[in-house]
Amino acid sequence: MSINNISIINNAYSALEIAQAGMTITSQNVSGANVEGFSRRRTNNVIGLMAPNSRDFGSTAFAVEGFTRFVDNLLTKQMLEQKSKSSYTNTLLQSVSGLDSMMMDPSSSIAGAVSKFMNAAGTLANDASSLTNIQNFSGSATQLANRIGSFNEYLNEIKKSTQVNMTGILNEANTLAPALQRVNQQILSASAPGNTTPSADLLDERDRLTMRLQDLLGGSTIINEDGTATFQMAGVSLVDRSSASQFINTDVGVSDGAVFNIYIKDSQTGHLIGPLSTQIQANENAGSQGQQFIKPKTIFQSGQVGATFEILTDFLPKVQRELSALTLGIFRDVNSVQTNADVSGNETSMAPIFGFRASGGVTNTDIPEALSDNTWEQDPNGQWSRGNVSGRQLKIEEIMAAADPGSNTYNAEIAAIVNDQVYDKSYGASSFVSMLSYGPEAALNFTVDAVAANRIEQLRSKFSNPISLITSDIASTVSNWKNLDKVNQVVGKQLADRRESISGINLDEEAANLVKFQQMYGAASKVMQTANQMFNMLLNMLSA
Repeated sequence: MSINNISIINNAYSALEIAQAGMTITSQNVSGANVEGFSRRRTNNVIGLMAPNSRDFGSTAFAVEGFTRFVDNLLTKQMLEQKSKSSYTNTLLQSVSGLDSMMMDPSSSIAGAVSKFMNAAGTLANDASSLTNIQNFSGSATQLANRIGSFNEYLNEIKKSTQVNMTGILNEANTLAPALQRVNQQILSASAPGNTTPSADLLDERDRLTMRLQDLLGGSTIINEDGTATFQMAGVSLVDRSSASQFINTDVGVSDGAVFNIYIKDSQTGHLIGPLSTQIQANENAGSQGQQFIKPKTIFQSGQVGATFEILTDFLPKVQRELSALTLGIFRDVNSVQTNADVSGNETSMAPIFGFRASGGVTNTDIPEALSDNTWEQDPNGQWSRGNVSGRQLKIEEIMAAADPGSNTYNAEIAAIVNDQVYDKSYGASSFVSMLSYGPEAALNFTVDAVAANRIEQLRSKFSNPISLITSDIASTVSNWKNLDKVNQVVGKQLADRRESISGINLDEEAANLVKFQQMYGAASKVMQTANQMFNMLLNMLSA
């Protein structure tokens, strides 16, 4: 098949366009090398008889059909899912950073303060008349109360910080959802009949937004056939192509109950979907104890918001519940110690060593009857009941379990005390104080004699197990999170490396491509110049 002059020029012009497009796309790749989420571009070159820019249908023609990205859709889906897992464990660790070390640090640990208090009691038992021993004992009691109060305050600070973080996450999601909606609309417009395929920039922006939503909320991303994205959480859509909903009641710092009062407002109907989490409810079939088995549930299972929800509804309540039970056990057992206070050696109750200070300044030293009662016993199902003289006093570990809504030994009466919900009484760990002075007046009205001090020192074993339980619970939980986070980091890096090998920019390769396209551009230009010269020569010959 012959190739005429017009065909040569057309093909050279097509090659010129391909070279120009190649240089354009190469420059974009170079400029996007350091942009997060940028995918390497390439030109789609077509060769065929019916190419759009062919003027001569009797010869081969070339054209640039468009630009596409180097992406692996399966890999992208895996990265989105892994992003949710990685952000989940990372947020958990950030939320409780330093908590496990605080429990082990002798300068801040409750275990160290309890040990020092018991040692001071042992020293006082050897010489109860020594002012130094009295001051040391009083000072150690104050230090123990302060340690418990400081640790509880630290837990409250974690709680407040996590609440603020959760509010920020939901508010950011409310800005990302409409942004993804707008990108979806632009993708739909670019995909309309007569238009080219969506630009790579739009698709990159879509992927960046969905990746950030996965980071914040977990959930799942669906890339539709038309190129738009749908983002869902447990089947509830936050973004569905050209519509975007929003979270309502995002201020979880107002009250604990606000964590359970989050809804999604549908943008089209205005209806509220939710609540997105359910609070613990009493089991009406559990009899008079009102036993509770229902744990908090939520559609936030991963991502940053899933981690904050776990911290606020599971981890912190458990630690604070165990701390409160320990505090009440120390309060009950130490204050119940008898002393030989009179000259006849009769045993009487000594003045309270610990108490709970209410907001009005009144100090509560009344030991709750439910904790001091010696008639508790368990039925075959593990339920606690009172009234039988063959029973016994609850151990601190049993108080912890009885206050746990998920435990089969849950008891509403004990839970109310542990959770500081007794009417007109204060039993919160934050208000736990020492009733003893450790200044020069420490010996005044001091009723802890050698017998009482020795009995207090013998309580050491009663406190060691619950303290170890709190410490081990925190340490094991944080350790599990760290191990899981390490796994997520390794998997995340592997996926990121795979993406980089597919979608990443190699500057050396792009430099080589630029040289190639420049040479192609120069060659195509030379062909056009030569063809033009030949055409002019023919015209001159014909006109001569």
